[in-house]
Amino acid sequence: GLDIVATYQGWDFSLVESSAHAAKKDTDYTVGLTWARTREDHRILLGIYRNRGITQDQLMLAMEQEYDRIQSLGLRISGVALERNNFGRLHYTRALQRGHLPVIPHDTSARSKADPWVGIPGLALLFEQGRVILPSRTRADRKAILIVQQELHGLGVERHDDVVMALHVAESVTRMQPNQAAPLPKQGGLTRDPNAESPQRGGRRSRIRRHGPPPGATRFNSQTGWE
Repeated sequence: GLDIVATYQGWDFSLVESSAHAAKKDTDYTVGLTWARTREDHRILLGIYRNRGITQDQLMLAMEQEYDRIQSLGLRISGVALERNNFGRLHYTRALQRGHLPVIPHDTSARSKADPWVGIPGLALLFEQGRVILPSRTRADRKAILIVQQELHGLGVERHDDVVMALHVAESVTRMQPNQAAPLPKQGGLTRDPNAESPQRGGRRSRIRRHGPPPGATRFNSQTGWE
């Protein structure tokens, strides 16, 4: 079964706020992931936000909207992990001041990323053991997951590692924080179209793609989907 006991979000931030400059220079992305742990100690990727060239105000709004839309499905998010060191401290402090998110501090360092338990090696082990469930129901899901796969397989070679770093942040708090029972939403989780516009006041909303297990499904096959 898919008995979720804890759900967290993790964010990795980019520095560039100009969309034109970000596209021209192919700069880093801001990535936010919704990451769940099951009673059997599997992981389910329930949501992806990926964009670049957004302002600080747009970022705060994006984080709050990502949190709200997952919560609105009946899935309780126990915490949102944000870096409190380096450049991330600015966003961490501002999110605390706004008071909308249940912020959990995360300290990123070379040592933490290499840690065999909560670092990249521990994350890799989850995938190697087949304990990660990735959405693939819609075209938008598959497009987003392709980026996840590219970054994981090309870590250290690929230009971007923002999704991997967001996974690292989310997995770190998922392993260290206590279980918080929460049901899967009836409609399944959500994956945001990676080509959608960033949230802006007065602008159009990003398109959201629904995915998730159909009634009675108990396991996920990467080739055929839910069974």
